[in-house]
Amino acid sequence: MTSASELETLLLTSRALLSSHQPELALATLKPHADSYSLSVPFLQQYGETLLENSELEEAYDVLAQACEYDPQAAVGVEKFLYLGQIIGGRDGLNFLNVGLNKLLLDLETNSVNDALAEKKSLIKKLNQGIFAEIEIWMTDLCMEEEAEQQCNDLINKSLEFDNENPEAWSTLASIRISQQRNDDAITAVNSAWELFLQKKTALESASNNATGGEEEEEASAEYFELIQALLTLAKYAIELEMFEISLQIVANVQDINEKCLESYYLEGFVNYLIAKRIQNNIQSDSDVKIGEIYMDLPPLDLNRENDEESKTYIDDARLALSSGYKLLQIDSDEEEIDPEIKEMIQVLLKEVGGFTRKTRNENNVNEENWEEEIEMDD
Repeated sequence: MTSASELETLLLTSRALLSSHQPELALATLKPHADSYSLSVPFLQQYGETLLENSELEEAYDVLAQACEYDPQAAVGVEKFLYLGQIIGGRDGLNFLNVGLNKLLLDLETNSVNDALAEKKSLIKKLNQGIFAEIEIWMTDLCMEEEAEQQCNDLINKSLEFDNENPEAWSTLASIRISQQRNDDAITAVNSAWELFLQKKTALESASNNATGGEEEEEASAEYFELIQALLTLAKYAIELEMFEISLQIVANVQDINEKCLESYYLEGFVNYLIAKRIQNNIQSDSDVKIGEIYMDLPPLDLNRENDEESKTYIDDARLALSSGYKLLQIDSDEEEIDPEIKEMIQVLLKEVGGFTRKTRNENNVNEENWEEEIEMDD
């Protein structure tokens, strides 16, 4: 018979491994105990999350569904309902998400002034995660429903009421306004999101530098790396709105966090490519026109155009960024998580901007012989 203290130690160990970006080890820690704790809601909730982190979606669904069945009112934690709602999507997904959100709202209402501020912030963070998940469902699975637009507006307004300094809320607002073709409002939201993300990144860097180790440092580090995906998403919104300079600033900060982030180099190269096309074709910026409609069908870039140093600068920057991305592809060529569309686009764009250049920003120990030929072979 296992004790409560043994379970607590097991869960703390797996959480620490997840926080340090070691999901495989976290799963290896929990999996042998699945039968012993098959009736434990805290274990099932942690086990389901760890399965998700390892992309084992079907098994995660079964584990989280079981945890929700054992704890239908979310008395032992809301995470399982939030995760399951996102997995299922649609109306059923909303039902699961609402169980979690209602419990969080109740906890927030009963949070007294004597309770720790950190606890209140944690509740609001979870509330926003659930709200963003519901917005995603309304914008995808249920986008054709009559009330979809109003639901999105109500949900994002509620999120901003909870915390109007949350950059992800402003980024989500930008997404909603883009879908509504309210591009001026979307641009304002992107600017607000970027300003707040930059403040958050700076604060996390300071917290990490001043941390004395242990759990505090691990939490700051985990939150710091969590910024990457949110920033990449914001960069895409900025690109769609032709906020090219802002998008370049965003991806540069992603590379500050992780210099091996493939998507950041692709986006950087793509933006410089778009700017060069805009210059060579005398296109005026127009935030009411979708990027794909005005750039991708234009003639290829003229790499030998005379008296055009401006576009050449952007072409060179595009080539440098895409070459850096291509180099990462060679290093991580066995990783299953590489997006095949990004891989293909890097090669396509590289050819249009002049091909691979050895002058990249990634000085990794990789055999660089005949890389130009490898690009041809890949194609």
